Amino acid sequence: MEILLSTSILFTTISIYLFLARLFTIIIHVLGHGITALLTTKSTVLLYIGEIRDGYCLVKMPLHPRLKVYFTYFPLYWFRGSYFLADTPVDTRRRIIVALFGPITSLLLAITAGYIMMTNSYFILIKIAFGPIFFFSFMDFLSLIPRKKKYYVFDTPFYNDGATLQQLFKSKSVKDAIQHVKQLYSQQEYTQAISVLQQLLDKGSRDDIIYQYLIPCYVYLNDTATVLKTTKIIEEQYEPPAEYYNSIGLYHASIMESPEEALHYFEKAIELQPDHITAICNKAFIFICLGQNEPAIELFNQVLALNPTSAYAYSNRGWAKMKSGDMNDGLKDIQTALDLDQKEAYAYRNMGIYHLEMNNHQQALKNFEQAYALDPNVYQIKTLIEKAQKVL
Repeated sequence: MEILLSTSILFTTISIYLFLARLFTIIIHVLGHGITALLTTKSTVLLYIGEIRDGYCLVKMPLHPRLKVYFTYFPLYWFRGSYFLADTPVDTRRRIIVALFGPITSLLLAITAGYIMMTNSYFILIKIAFGPIFFFSFMDFLSLIPRKKKYYVFDTPFYNDGATLQQLFKSKSVKDAIQHVKQLYSQQEYTQAISVLQQLLDKGSRDDIIYQYLIPCYVYLNDTATVLKTTKIIEEQYEPPAEYYNSIGLYHASIMESPEEALHYFEKAIELQPDHITAICNKAFIFICLGQNEPAIELFNQVLALNPTSAYAYSNRGWAKMKSGDMNDGLKDIQTALDLDQKEAYAYRNMGIYHLEMNNHQQALKNFEQAYALDPNVYQIKTLIEKAQKVL
């Protein structure tokens, strides 16, 4: 009986020690993430011990105004940890550093525990005691090996450090490539930009900005067949974001051969993202070009409800009002647009149209030239300049 009791006590003691050793290594691991985030970012850092469900926590420990530790309500779940950066956006490079320092901290702990186990300066019981710490911390270091398995904290999925780093490096690779695309785009190297963007798509990237640049590159190359072909391929193989459909709509709007197609794509963009201000503005502009001024005014009203400082919306709502015969209200909107933004090209264009209607031809020409100087691609601006010059 005494042997059984002694065995039971020994087993219980070992179990408790293993539990505490595991808890210690988990805390050290997440603190590696947390303290690094505290030093390298301005975010509030939330550390979670265990897989937390339904919002129940046993302990909340505010270690610092920006560093808080939460423990799940059930101690038997204390076999993993996670972290979250809140409040302030953090760039990918810093996120990579934060993700790396958890495993690095665990490796340093494993090296320390291994040194204590190997040196002769410590009692045998101390060496034995550091065995589990060495094992658990080394296993935490191996979290650098990506795993697809995920766990949850408040219904938010988390992955191990390796999978997180994999995603971050992929994200950084996309951002670096997009930066290169922007440079090529500004240099009008559209063919090379398309090549880089296509490589990203082939690798499975689905960032909105890829689609935002791909179609305009084909448009500037005047490759209508490829624009239509690429549009079809993208719609069949991917689930394009709203910005993609807005870009396709802009292409059809630019050639103005099929305004119905442009409206179709703007509507798809709005369907995916009801508050897509640019797509709503573009749809309204097409309505004005088709002589449907009242629907255009309603759409610009929606835009101004979402963004009361949109100079573009004010200027073109003013144009729509003038085309409906309401010259005074139209002029007020255009003036409001100029008050909001002195560099809004469409405000000068539409102010020029107002003066042209009022037979102030000199002022109309001046406004048209101001619009052209700000943006040579303003709709029909060259035609309007020629019209003003002819009547002078």
